Amino acid sequence: MAKKFLNNLSKFILVVTVMVIVGCGGGSEDKIPPSPVPITVSANVDLVMDEQTSVNISGAASGGDGVFTYSWQVPADFGIEHTDTSIPDAILTAPSLITQTQFDVTLVVRDAKGTTSSDTFVVTVMPVNIAPTAVVTVNQIDGYSLNHYPVDTSIMLDASNSSDTDAPDQSQPIASYQWQQISGVDITQGLDLTAAVLEIVTPIDNVQNAVTMQLTVTDHEGAQHSVQQQLTLVGQSGTLPELTFIQPSDVFSGERILLSAIPSSKAPAAAPFSVVWEVQNPPSNVTVFVDNAQSAQTFALAPLVEQDYELIVNAQLTDSFGNQLSQSQTITVYPQRNATINDTGISRHGSLDAVSFTYDPAYAGQDADYGNDRISLSGISDKAGRGDKGFDFTRLNTNGDQVDDENLPWECVRDNTTGLVWENKMLSDSAHIQYADSVFTWYSEDENGGFEGAINAASASCNLTSQNCNTQAYVDAINQQGLCGFYDWRLPSHEELQSIMHYGSIVGVAADVNFFPVWSATTQSTLWYWTSQSSADGVNNDTARNAWAFDFVSGVDNFINKNTELRVRLVRAGRGN
Repeated sequence: MAKKFLNNLSKFILVVTVMVIVGCGGGSEDKIPPSPVPITVSANVDLVMDEQTSVNISGAASGGDGVFTYSWQVPADFGIEHTDTSIPDAILTAPSLITQTQFDVTLVVRDAKGTTSSDTFVVTVMPVNIAPTAVVTVNQIDGYSLNHYPVDTSIMLDASNSSDTDAPDQSQPIASYQWQQISGVDITQGLDLTAAVLEIVTPIDNVQNAVTMQLTVTDHEGAQHSVQQQLTLVGQSGTLPELTFIQPSDVFSGERILLSAIPSSKAPAAAPFSVVWEVQNPPSNVTVFVDNAQSAQTFALAPLVEQDYELIVNAQLTDSFGNQLSQSQTITVYPQRNATINDTGISRHGSLDAVSFTYDPAYAGQDADYGNDRISLSGISDKAGRGDKGFDFTRLNTNGDQVDDENLPWECVRDNTTGLVWENKMLSDSAHIQYADSVFTWYSEDENGGFEGAINAASASCNLTSQNCNTQAYVDAINQQGLCGFYDWRLPSHEELQSIMHYGSIVGVAADVNFFPVWSATTQSTLWYWTSQSSADGVNNDTARNAWAFDFVSGVDNFINKNTELRVRLVRAGRGN
């Protein structure tokens, strides 16, 4: 009885205990969560692969909770292609190596609950050396066949484009360079044969030589590759001559085209040289004169053209070996210009110790080669009248009409270039108002620089009835008589008087004596003529007491005191008047 009671009591206590436990649980949210289900990962087996090759890798996973996500962890130098993370399949690419190396590759698996697990396998990468590629580039010389070189010339053998496809550093794929001459005359003595670029200066040999150079490159893994380069050294006999032009200036019709070519050669034995000039495209029906077509320095006369013309002149150079070089230059020839100022009259050339009418190519480009004087001497000038060199004058009679007969009297001279009309001087009639030896002081009431000058009253130095032998009195007297039918005579300006000076005259007077004959009836060491312009030099109390004058013996100008008695040649009008 007592035993049964104890059994019933135990069952009661168990029931109560269970109820208490259930009641204390408070519902399902207070239950203890289940433990994560472990993930078992099996990655790829260990691999051995060559550098820069690719293999397929994979793995497997089990356990876990839900869908798996796969990812691979590889060393930085490796390439991995894993496009679908729902599967472990991927493509692994090995890097470029010099020595055998082992790497760890890990497969990481994550389930839907975020539980992860991984497995690692070992990849052994084996270096596979690809031999380098030797490449040689060599400079070429204009005018010569491929890989042919004249004497005393640099040959640049460049190996810097050599390559190695499996180099660990593509910026420096080659570990070392080695040049070697295989055949031919020695051209490498004393040179560094281990640089990427080898510069060779060709020797001065008389005959042609064939040379073979070999380049060997070594990569950083010890592999080598060699290539050969053939060179032909043409020697002195095959070295072409050279021609340096001195480019001439563009010219007007009738002027000199200066032709100057300096022959040379890298071959010392190439001299002497010969040069032949030829005009390649003369204007239609025109022969272009070349002074000495077989001289390296000479000239041609620019042909008469009606519009701008591109003249091509060719020089053919031949050396002592018979090698030839032909070279051309282009000169623009302009039509004759309508000049409004006179040329200088100079037609002679000067050198260090002589003056001559003969052209000297060593002193080319002088005044005698250009301008109206040169055009006139070329025989193609178009003058309205006559005159020495480039001057163009016409004589006028008492009425101002043109005088074509040189034996008829004339009173004035018209300059057809400037348009100025000049008075003529009388040589034999010492009582004439225009007597050549009459002299005058400078005097002007207008435009006098603050000083009128000297009236020079009661003077016997001229033939004026007033005996006031000064420039203004002379101008008034000539205008009163209406010389050549004109009444606007005046003193010339500095530029106007200089315009009729003939600096090339060799008769002792700086003028064209056929139109301004013997400026004085007597022999003079100087022949000073007044201009209208006062001089600022020698100013006294702010007044210009001097005026400019020209000496028609020496050709110089100077300022002279206005009280001085000098000669006068009046002028009128001008271009456009």
